[in-house]
Amino acid sequence: MINRRIVLNFLFVMLVLGLTLYSYEGYHSNTTYPESHSIGQSDKVLVVAPHPDDETISSAGVIRYCIEHNIPVEVLVVTNGGDSKSIGNQRHSETLTAMGKLGLKSDKIIFLDYPEGLRFLFNQNWDYKNLYEESDGTSHSRNSFSYDLNAPYCGENLVNELEQVIGDFKPTIIIYPDPNDKNTDHWATSAFINYATTQMNYKCIKYGYLAHAYSLWPYPRGYNPNSYLTPSPELSNEASWITFPLNRYDEALEFLAIKSYKSQITPDSSYLISFVKRNELFSVYPDLNISVQNRSTNFLKGSVFPPTLFNDPENDLMVNDIFNDPENELMANDIRYLNDLNLNNTDSLDLMAVGFEMDKNTTWISLKTRNGISNNIFYDFHLRTFASNGTNRIDIQIMNGRANYQMISQNSVKSNLKIKTIVKHNGIIIGIPSSMINSNQFMINADVSNKQGIVDTTAWRTVDIT
Repeated sequence: MINRRIVLNFLFVMLVLGLTLYSYEGYHSNTTYPESHSIGQSDKVLVVAPHPDDETISSAGVIRYCIEHNIPVEVLVVTNGGDSKSIGNQRHSETLTAMGKLGLKSDKIIFLDYPEGLRFLFNQNWDYKNLYEESDGTSHSRNSFSYDLNAPYCGENLVNELEQVIGDFKPTIIIYPDPNDKNTDHWATSAFINYATTQMNYKCIKYGYLAHAYSLWPYPRGYNPNSYLTPSPELSNEASWITFPLNRYDEALEFLAIKSYKSQITPDSSYLISFVKRNELFSVYPDLNISVQNRSTNFLKGSVFPPTLFNDPENDLMVNDIFNDPENELMANDIRYLNDLNLNNTDSLDLMAVGFEMDKNTTWISLKTRNGISNNIFYDFHLRTFASNGTNRIDIQIMNGRANYQMISQNSVKSNLKIKTIVKHNGIIIGIPSSMINSNQFMINADVSNKQGIVDTTAWRTVDIT
């Protein structure tokens, strides 16, 4: 009887193991994604991390490769990873330990020491007269390791520091967060890097890395060094993806480096060590170019929308993140937030595409949702232009078919002319004077929000007018 029970248990375990391996087959087979361009002696690599640990999970192999081949590499950490001095000091120390295991010296690591909450710096807290404050009222960098001690917490100052770092190091390759990363600090860091390099007219190769997705990713979870890192399902078609292969020794070093982040390993080690795979994965987004049309199209008539400029991933609502996170406990604020949303019609909240067409008189901008526009939701367009005499921002909010300019910062631009606006089933089209876009390059983004905050947002994309 005992032997029979042992045999049955053995067969059950083997069956489960077989099904598990079958489920993971796609993650263990070699990917079809091309490898990144070879990093050579003439290169300089800058790895940008929103938080201490992002540089390790995204680029430990690249960093190690550069060190082994005497290729200049630096790591730039934007936030201190918390809102207290003790947390900042701990995560700073963990980064030094992790990078030391890869062989990177401490003088090659720059800590800007900004707070978490970078989305506010890119949006509301842009000006020096409107600083962001941490929970204890701190509005300036305060740690001894700060790149610029007592630096004010605002978007304009962060851009200035990024430009100084880039200008001093002169990287040929910048590795930074994917613009569609669901974490708002990653999303904002990506926007800040694109903003700084566009304002500088700085040309280099840029690779994005994904750290947080709306699906369960990376998959499989836990330590699976024989697996390959592949794009999350919702982003697989949004960009071109390339890989940087890792050998067994570099995988082991990455694992040891990740283990240095004890403050992050303790809550859940399975997430961080999921990045120990046979490759590192990077996104490359296509350049966006538009030309000024000689003909004028009146998009207020008919059913036609401006040509699609870029798409937004489906089912990437922030509310989905609350529901799908198995470790998330709904707090009172979350429940109120969810109740305020029309959850019976989330299709009207899910952005799908941003459209754009420009003629000599009117610039037409559009957004589309999965199905329908709600009268009780805010829909916003945001633009940043880069003229020789300074940058301007254009922020337009639409609710219930009415559009208004938003004066958010000192460089906000307002026109006295009425904004042409029309709602067409699953989309909104606005028309503004083309003269408002006073440069050959601009950045654009759209989002959907209610009174409690943003529900869905697109990546910030840079556009060239040719």
